Amino acid sequence: MSFPIASDAAEAPPAMSVVLLVDRRRERGARALGSLLRQTVIDRLEIVLLDFGGPRIPPLPGSEHPRVRTIRLRRGLPYGVAKLIGFRAARAPLVAFTEEHCLYSAQWAEALLAEFADSRVGAVSGEMHNATPGRGMSDAIAIAIAGPWAAPARPGPARALSSNNAVYRRAVLERRAADLDRLLRAEPLLLAWLRAEGYHLRIIPGAKYAHEFEAVLSDYLVPRFLHDRVTVATRAEMEAWGQGRRLLFVAITLPWLAARLVWKPLRLARRPGVGWRVVPAIPAIVVGEAAALAGMAVGALRGLGRADITLLDYDLNARRSVIERQVGPRPFL
Repeated sequence: MSFPIASDAAEAPPAMSVVLLVDRRRERGARALGSLLRQTVIDRLEIVLLDFGGPRIPPLPGSEHPRVRTIRLRRGLPYGVAKLIGFRAARAPLVAFTEEHCLYSAQWAEALLAEFADSRVGAVSGEMHNATPGRGMSDAIAIAIAGPWAAPARPGPARALSSNNAVYRRAVLERRAADLDRLLRAEPLLLAWLRAEGYHLRIIPGAKYAHEFEAVLSDYLVPRFLHDRVTVATRAEMEAWGQGRRLLFVAITLPWLAARLVWKPLRLARRPGVGWRVVPAIPAIVVGEAAALAGMAVGALRGLGRADITLLDYDLNARRSVIERQVGPRPFL
């Protein structure tokens, strides 16, 4: 396996650290790492590879690259703690979090780096594509969770970014060192804090990546439930909600969900490239929102439990559609 290496810059301090977590799905992790190593600015990057595979598992192919630093971790860590370990190990002023079930275009890092010339920018993310079109329910699920980062994305300011695929200013996040593990496990709360501090969030269509979605609807319910339970439980913990506040949150959430089931398909239908394609996605929207509601209710009433540990294991090891073995089929990869 060969990758572009700028030998003269091999020892230059990195401009961006890229954190990638991998576990049992070795081929999937190797494909993600391979796409990161093909970046046009690989000489300006370092890749912090957090490997949960265990000491008896062979190193991930590509981890021998001089721009990769591997940290072996034990299974059973909370999601936020694992991400914080990667953040602490990073040496660059910018830290990107990536997912092992994604492939990143060669210009992904270059496009993201360019946005941080503006000191008001606190975080950026790229344009997400479906890496598994036409496979089971993956197209419907991709539409159901489409945010402003979904292709075709509109460049510029945003109120939300794609969790686990955003780049942050290290110095800004260090200001929340005491509770950064909690913010990293619930990135919507981290992004809300950045906005409150006056920092801009931006979406960069030139930073393209392809995300592998579940092919079976039942597999999609698990992460929706867990993500929302973790986010609400973390918010309740950080804001020290009492029992009355928790019950009130659940009571308000029920009618909010009913309204959301009406306006969300309408809003998604207005997105470029969606239109009537939203109709076959309605089942995924309905069951996804129901799973999210259940997660929010359990998070508010029962707290975190082991949800963040389960979520990390799911993200790294769950069944998904089988992605193309070669990086080449997608025109932007």
